[in-house]
Parts: sequence; C-alpha cells; structure tokens
Amino acid sequence: MATIKTKLEASGVSSYRSQMTAASKAVKTLGAELRQAEAEYKATGDQAAYMAQKSGILQQQIEEQKRAVESAEKGLAAMKKQYGENSTQVMEWRTKLAQAKTQLTTMQTELRSTTAALDAMGNADGDDVADDLKDVTKEAGKAETAADELGTAMGGVAGKLDRETIIKGLD
Repeated sequence: MATIKTKLEASGVSSYRSQMTAASKAVKTLGAELRQAEAEYKATGDQAAYMAQKSGILQQQIEEQKRAVESAEKGLAAMKKQYGENSTQVMEWRTKLAQAKTQLTTMQTELRSTTAALDAMGNADGDDVADDLKDVTKEAGKAETAADELGTAMGGVAGKLDRETIIKGLD
C-alpha cells in the first residue's frame, strides 16, 4: 500500500516538472520571437512597431513565467511532503523556484521599461526615444539570456528529480 502512495506522489511531482518544462519552453520560444522582432526593427527602423510587438511578447512571456512559478511552488510543496523539509530534492526545487521568480521580476521590469519607452515615443523627440530604446534593448538581452539559462537549468534538474522520484518510489 505504501508503494502505491509513493508512486502516486511521484507522478504528481512529475506532473509539476512537466508543467515547468512546458512553461520554460514557451518562454524560450517567445524569446526567439523577441529576437526576430529586434532583427526586423534593425532592418526597418520602425521603433513604434518594434516596441508594440516587444510589449506583447513580454506580456506573453510573463504569463508563461507565472505558470512556471506556480508549478515550481506546487512541486516544492509536493517534494517537501515526500522527502522532508531539508532534503536535497527540496533544496533543488527551492533554487529553481527562486530562479523562476527572479526571471519573472526581470521580465516585469523590462515590460515596464518598454511601456515607458512607448509612452516617451509619443511625448519626446527622436534622440530621447533612441536612448530609451537602447536601454530597453539592453534589458531585453539580459532577460533573454536569463530565460535561456533558466530553461536549461530547469530541464536538467527536472530530469534528475524525475529519475530520483522514480527510484525512491521503487524502494
């Protein structure tokens, strides 16, 4: 009977891991779309279209990242229940949760910067807009790098945790 309970808990953790992985892949895909939008901007010079497109993509990334954070929180709770508060598995999930929250905050900050730059486009001359755009582009690069690193890290830990959960369930 205990083995069945362990396997059920293991499948729950696996579900959270799958949700985190799916959200992470979606964030990476949106990051690629953001890079494409930036490349189009560089080719056309249409700042307004770029900023509007960037804002939309960032909003989508934020929603996906919120899903990743939610899954990480649920996974952490399941791991605490299964392995105990101070286990290695729980510590790894805490780290991933902290990274996911950090990435979310970075994306939200970038969206605020993009929104401010869009607002400034309507109220400023070309030099001010160009300066704002440079700042926003710099922040976009940071967010993109962080999203890629988070996706890679989450995938590696999720795979390791899934194997450990299955092994633990078989014991």
